[in-house]
Amino acid sequence: MKNKLLTIVTKLSNMLLLIITMSILLTSCNTAKSDNDTIQVWWYEYKDSEYYNDAVTSVATKILAYCKINDIPVEIVKYNEKKITYEDYELKRNTAMMTGNVIVLDDARKLADIADQHYDYSKLEKYNLLIDLYKDRYCIPLGVGYKTLSFPNELFDYYGIDFGKSIITYYEYLEARHKIKDNGAEFLFSKLEYDELLDYYLMKNGLYNISGKSKIIDNEKNFHTAVKNTVIGVYNDIKNYYGLDIDKSVLENSNQSVMSAYDANSKMELFNNTIIAHATNYYQFYPYSEEDNDRTYMLMPRYTALSPCIYIH
Repeated sequence: MKNKLLTIVTKLSNMLLLIITMSILLTSCNTAKSDNDTIQVWWYEYKDSEYYNDAVTSVATKILAYCKINDIPVEIVKYNEKKITYEDYELKRNTAMMTGNVIVLDDARKLADIADQHYDYSKLEKYNLLIDLYKDRYCIPLGVGYKTLSFPNELFDYYGIDFGKSIITYYEYLEARHKIKDNGAEFLFSKLEYDELLDYYLMKNGLYNISGKSKIIDNEKNFHTAVKNTVIGVYNDIKNYYGLDIDKSVLENSNQSVMSAYDANSKMELFNNTIIAHATNYYQFYPYSEEDNDRTYMLMPRYTALSPCIYIH
């Protein structure tokens, strides 16, 4: 079955990228297991999540159609709260993963408990089509649109910061913001500055996206150290870069405009002429040309967590 699937994938170059990706994932799922096994596609239908459920249904439908055309045995295993709780679903799903060919469609946050057991996605033929943000992760987001915030490179160029690419992650943006302050940028302390400072140190210390299942919580000492380092980092940043003490003045300044990011040193505004654009997790669907070197597109983090993802054990 493996050779058959590889042949089929080669012939799919003109089809939608999502279908190509799914066929490769199906191929990879069968690599280490019996060619006679039925592929099971597991997913849970969430209450009051119509848009999300429609997206997953669309993907499952494409998988069924592809498998039918190519004589690949497949079974959709779907549950919802009318049948079982999500906790019971997880137990059934995890048991199935230990014994068969299983593909899971779910929100990335729901897959954190099995993050260490994922397939080596780097072996996938089309893996390089993913933007860097989604590589080396435990699951792969499907082609659901995201929002990007675009800004001119002028201010970062002034301080010698070259991203080297047009698409950056939120953390890469925050790191660059920190570097230009090291290089002399002077920003008024505002709500934007406070929010980004907090996000930066939460990310730096592994606390940005955590739940009750996050590993860092298992080690109380490490967790307390991470929280302490985050608080100290924010405190020192406010004191060193903004000349403020942690008192009433900070609270007053934190009510400034969300998008206030004027650098008094360079006399430039970071978010002058910003553009909000939609994008997907694949390079060729971005609404700009790679030749457009005077702008950088930052993936807005709060719009990426809700994408249905695919996970292979």
